[in-house]
Amino acid sequence: ETLASATEALRRHIIPSILGRPAASPSEQSARWAWVRGHNMAKAAAEMALLDQAGHAAGLSLATILGGVKTRIPCGVSIGIQPSLEATLSAIEGYLAQGYQRIKLKCKPGYDLQLAKAVRERFPTTAVMMDANSAYTLADAERLRQLDEFDLMMIE
Repeated sequence: ETLASATEALRRHIIPSILGRPAASPSEQSARWAWVRGHNMAKAAAEMALLDQAGHAAGLSLATILGGVKTRIPCGVSIGIQPSLEATLSAIEGYLAQGYQRIKLKCKPGYDLQLAKAVRERFPTTAVMMDANSAYTLADAERLRQLDEFDLMMIE
């Protein structure tokens, strides 16, 4: 997406889907241009403008509309492949004790299912992600499906 293509998408498609129509919530407004393929930056610009407009109409700041100021945000840490499963579990324990709430574990095909199982057994409520640094291929699809049972936030 370029500045020129975003401008054109706004001018030809997105803005006309808004103008002359009754005001709606920003999510209802954005549904009006959902048919436009791509142009995510143009869509984001329109959505931000609509949120800002809604804020002005309600006498609220955009920050308030988006949920206000956060004094704390969830923080995570990435843990590389450790020499042993127990070393990984110990590292996770240490990071959780330091206040980290999200754990991203490096993994690889063949060192993923047992890792996810052990982590989930020891830390059942911790937000866990796994990252194989692009090591998976289409041949690993079934293995990736098996990871679903461990309630991971994501697999990168």
